[in-house]
Amino acid sequence: MPSSTASQHTSAKNTLSHPAKMAAEQRKLLEQLMGDTMMNAPGTHKQAALTITDPKVCRSYLCGGCPHDLFTNTKQDLGACDRAHQPNLREEYQAASDEQKKAWGFEFDYQRDIGKYVNECDRRIDAAQRRLEKTPDEIRQTNNLLKAIGDLTRTIEAGMVEIEILAEQGAVNLAVQEHHNLKLKKLQKEERERELKALSDTSGPSGHQKLQVCDTISGSLLREDAPWLCSDAQGK
Repeated sequence: MPSSTASQHTSAKNTLSHPAKMAAEQRKLLEQLMGDTMMNAPGTHKQAALTITDPKVCRSYLCGGCPHDLFTNTKQDLGACDRAHQPNLREEYQAASDEQKKAWGFEFDYQRDIGKYVNECDRRIDAAQRRLEKTPDEIRQTNNLLKAIGDLTRTIEAGMVEIEILAEQGAVNLAVQEHHNLKLKKLQKEERERELKALSDTSGPSGHQKLQVCDTISGSLLREDAPWLCSDAQGK
C-alpha cells in the first residue's frame, strides 16, 4: 500500500474512533456526577446486580411508597431519592411471604422513614400557625374592645330597667331623656363591635386577608379557600 494511502487510512480510522472515545469519556464523567445507578437503565447488569437486601435499595419504595415520590412538582418536593427504585425488587417483596417480610424487617424502616416526614410536616404546621397568632399589641386591643363592649352592654341593660321604673313613676321627661342616652350607648356598642371585627379580620401578619393553616398540606390558605383546597389535597 502506498504511504499516502496508508496515511489516509490511519487518519480516517482515528476520525471514526474519536466520537466513540469522547462519548466514553462523557459517560465516565456523568457516572462520577450522578452515580452508577442513575446512569444504568432498568435491566442492565449493574442495576440487576442489586439484591433486595442491598442498602442501596429504597425500602420505603419496596413496602408502599417512597416519600420522595409523593409531592413532586409542589412546594414540599423532596427531590430525587438517593436510593434505587427497582420494580423487579418491589415485585419480589410483594410476592414474598409474611414470614419472609418479617425476617427482612423492611416495614420498620418504612414506618421510621414515613414518621420522620410526618413529624417534619407537623413542625411546619406549628410554625405556620405561630406566624398567624396575634401580636401582644393586637391582644391588648382585643381585650380593651371586649371590655368596652361588656361595659356598654351592662349600661344598656341597667338603663332599660331605669326607664321602666321612671315610666311607672310617671317621670315621662326623665324616661325620654334616659331613652335618648341608651340610643347613644347602643351606637357606641355597635361601633366597638365593628372595630373588634375589623381587628379580628386583619390581626396577625396575614394583613387584610385572613389566613388559616391547612393541617394536611401545612400551607397558609385564605380562610374561604381553605376547605376545598384541603379536600382537594386529600383527594376528595
